[in-house]
Amino acid sequence: MLLFVILVFPLLVNANKVHVRKNKSAKGYVSPSLTNVVSNSEILDPASNGMLYRGNVTIGTPPQVLETDFDTGSFVFWAMDSTCRGRDCADVPSFYRSASSTYRPLGLMTILSYGSGAAEVEIGRDTLSFANVTIPSMDIGLAIRTQDMRDVQSLFGLGPEQGVTEYGKTPLYTAYTAGAMSDPRFSILLYDAEDGSPGGDIYFGGVDSENCEATGPAISIGTSTYWTVDVTGVNFGSTALTAPSFNAIVDSGTSALYFPRVVVREISNSLGVFNGILPCSTTIPDLTLTIAGIQHTIAGKELLLETGTSYCYLNVFSSSDFYILGDPFMKNRCTIHNVVDKTIAFAQRKNKTSS
Repeated sequence: MLLFVILVFPLLVNANKVHVRKNKSAKGYVSPSLTNVVSNSEILDPASNGMLYRGNVTIGTPPQVLETDFDTGSFVFWAMDSTCRGRDCADVPSFYRSASSTYRPLGLMTILSYGSGAAEVEIGRDTLSFANVTIPSMDIGLAIRTQDMRDVQSLFGLGPEQGVTEYGKTPLYTAYTAGAMSDPRFSILLYDAEDGSPGGDIYFGGVDSENCEATGPAISIGTSTYWTVDVTGVNFGSTALTAPSFNAIVDSGTSALYFPRVVVREISNSLGVFNGILPCSTTIPDLTLTIAGIQHTIAGKELLLETGTSYCYLNVFSSSDFYILGDPFMKNRCTIHNVVDKTIAFAQRKNKTSS
């Protein structure tokens, strides 16, 4: 069952920070860029591409403003081109390359596949700005055809790939090496706004010290092409689960937790849940994950996904291949990414109990 709300468009806030908003997620929603790696999961519903965190960017000279979906599971930047034709392109704001005096074509074309969608893009070069960061010569994909990417104006890859990929330059690594960012880190803090709508802040060029406590140890992702960590222990309430250690992707574009089947089975059995549905009034114990020797607690309430009725989904699903720590893990916790060292770290949210 899908939950429908009105998408509130985001605003740029202070110099280094972009405030982002997100419409409520579908049951088991997985970031479009990750649906291919969890194809054997218990439940997937990538029906909507409008569920990533959105902020604003500007492209070209004079600057053209577009919304962008910030995606930690992909690596390049692309925007809908004004020449795009098809159902996905209809009535979607797009970039007019002919109106930018600084746009230069590179004569390259490629297809970007996202598991639940795809974009055929021509790669060019132009000025890209976000928060207080301006990259004067950024490789930009311009989508001339898309499939199942409805309402996407642009997509901003925040993945850890460095330098030049087969699709062009990666945005934040380019920003750092070009001197547009003095610090190769960016931090993400997700939280519920006062009206209950999900959103957060992305801080570019360091750590959001206004909202984040001291940063924990940096964890190397090694050769992984995603932001990953090793989970070495799982506790549900006071019970230590018989969970094997597993490597998980930390992803802001996924609405749920995807764990090994044995973990999900033990959680479900302890709650008496066998079909993934339970009364929303159910008291859920906290879930604690051990990562790099540090325990990270997820509040039990974050394990319930509302349906608009008195029944909720258990927001923990099983997968037999890749595992994901989505929004329930990232919520009210600062996640710090370093695009040069390829490390990830965590910090408590100030004046909040980590959940």
